[in-house]
Amino acid sequence: MSIFVNAIVGAVCALVAFVVVFWATRNADRDSSARSWGTVILFVVLFTVAKATVIADITGRLEQKDFESKLAQIPAFVAIRKHAPATYGELLAEFQRGRKEGLRDDQLVAAMKPKVMAVAMKSLPVTSNEAASAYMGVMVQEMRELRAQGNGLCYGFMFPQPGAPVNMVKYVKKETVEADLQALAKVIESAALAPQTRPTEQEMTGSIQRVFMQLATKYGADVALYENLGAPGLDKEKVCDMTIDLYDEVLKLPSPENGRVVRFMLAQA
Repeated sequence: MSIFVNAIVGAVCALVAFVVVFWATRNADRDSSARSWGTVILFVVLFTVAKATVIADITGRLEQKDFESKLAQIPAFVAIRKHAPATYGELLAEFQRGRKEGLRDDQLVAAMKPKVMAVAMKSLPVTSNEAASAYMGVMVQEMRELRAQGNGLCYGFMFPQPGAPVNMVKYVKKETVEADLQALAKVIESAALAPQTRPTEQEMTGSIQRVFMQLATKYGADVALYENLGAPGLDKEKVCDMTIDLYDEVLKLPSPENGRVVRFMLAQA
């Protein structure tokens, strides 16, 4: 099941990574910019490197306020600030340190990624079944939009390569982005206010078998593509198609069973 966890975790990484970029550039030209199932890259606008002067210090304070004002417009980060204030403070500290050290954007991303990732992956397995299935639904829609454009975008979203994240600002619809922001906020909020017990493998075995039977019925021997994702000439588009269908089958399960399966999948990471 490691393949599917990697895909989900990779997707979560890319989604949260993209949130700040979207809000920071929403008024700009978009073109200017088996045991476990199968990751969050956070991308922010980096301001001018701080200089050791009074003017630079004042500018730095204003820039941080601008950064915080952008985060205050993003539901997921509002939830992090409310329910994981220590992590939120660490994100601000990373931003400040990155400015002073003159870090490149990709270096700042690498520094902030683990903190946001930790909140998201800690919340998803214990959030409500409704919040988990809703978030998975948004992820599937984003994968579907990327798949429609080809060029390996969907596969890159599920299995991101180091230093080569998918530029989702260019490829995901605004409505889908807004749905993601709301869904992730609900995941974090629900996990903080009413954490659920993680489903066990014994409880989920029957549901998982039904999902895989449906997948095997449609794709037959092609399901074996998951066994070697590094194979030369791998049909990445087919892997994406199968993964979308896999998640669709999970979401077709009756509620709350679908949410419990999603939470179980993520709990394996």
